[in-house]
Amino acid sequence: MAATMTWKVENLVYYPTKDDKSKVVYEVSWRCNGTEEKDDETYTSSAAGQNAVTYDADASFTAFDDLTEEQVLGWIWDTDVVKADIEANVQASVNEHITPTSVVGLPSGW
Repeated sequence: MAATMTWKVENLVYYPTKDDKSKVVYEVSWRCNGTEEKDDETYTSSAAGQNAVTYDADASFTAFDDLTEEQVLGWIWDTDVVKADIEANVQASVNEHITPTSVVGLPSGW
């Protein structure tokens, strides 16, 4: 079974004005959450990052309040964020929670 992946934009950093445009985004904070249920237990893991995005004065411009999360996620996947690699890492972490290869702890009597 595979974890359900959910991508979220957590924050945008923007210039108040740039080239006569308002609220020009130049950095995106994101998170990829993976959740999987097995044997009535829910296992989760996540990865997060920040990526710079490039403003191109010659490209089409979407007003800040008209941006969609899907559009902004597309920007980060066009940078050095490889969606499949991030999701594979999150899945590996979920798998480690489900079937640990090592465990940390102390004896109960300590």
